[in-house]
Amino acid sequence: MGWHHLELTAERLSRWWGRFHAEHPEVHRHLENGAVVLTSSDGTVARFTGWYPVHAASSDDDARAQLTAVPHEIAIILLRRGGYAIGRAGAEEDGRRVVRAHKSGTRYVQSRTAAGGWSQQRFARRRENQAEGLVRAAADQAVRILAPFLTELTTPAGRADVGLAIGGDAFLLDGVLDDPRLIQLRELPRREYPDVPDPRFKVLQDVVRRTQLVDLAVHNP
Repeated sequence: MGWHHLELTAERLSRWWGRFHAEHPEVHRHLENGAVVLTSSDGTVARFTGWYPVHAASSDDDARAQLTAVPHEIAIILLRRGGYAIGRAGAEEDGRRVVRAHKSGTRYVQSRTAAGGWSQQRFARRRENQAEGLVRAAADQAVRILAPFLTELTTPAGRADVGLAIGGDAFLLDGVLDDPRLIQLRELPRREYPDVPDPRFKVLQDVVRRTQLVDLAVHNP
C-alpha cells in the first residue's frame, strides 16, 4: 500500500500518537530530515512533520511539542493559472490565527494545446506571456502586502518567528520567489500546500487554518 496523508491538530496528534503505540507492536521513534518517524515491527510507519526541524527529543512529549510549534507571523502566497491570493497572518492572544492583510486577483492563462505548426508556436508564446504577467502581478502584490515582513527579514533577528506558506502551481510560485524584491522569503521555514484550488480569500483563510496543523504520512504494509 502507498502513503496516506492527514493533517492533525495538537490534540489529535496526541491521540493519534497514543493509538499508534497501543495498536502496533514494538514501536520505535527516530528523527529523519527533521521529521519524527514512528516505526512498528509489523511494518507500519508514521511520519510527522511540522514547521521546524525536530532536534534530539528526550521524550514523546518533547517531540510533539516541537512538532506543534508555529511561527507567530506567516506570509502566504497562493498561485494558480486562474489567479493569486497573497496574505499576512498573525497570532492573537487567544491563539487564533487571523489574516491581517490580503489581496487576491484573477488572471487568465491558457491551458489547452493548440494545433501544430505556426499556430502552436504563437499559442505557446501567448501562454508564456500570460504566465509571466500573472507572476509579475502576484509578485507586485506580495511586495505590497508583505512589506512589513520584507523590511524585518533583512536581519536574522527579523526572521526569528516568521514562516512562509505557499500553495498551488510550483513553477509559477518559483517565479514569484525568484523576484529580487522577495528573495529573502526563501530563507524562511516553509510549508507547502500544492492541493489548493484557484486562490480566493476563502482558500487563503483555509490555508491559515492548515498552517496550525501537523502533517502526518502513514504507510501500511
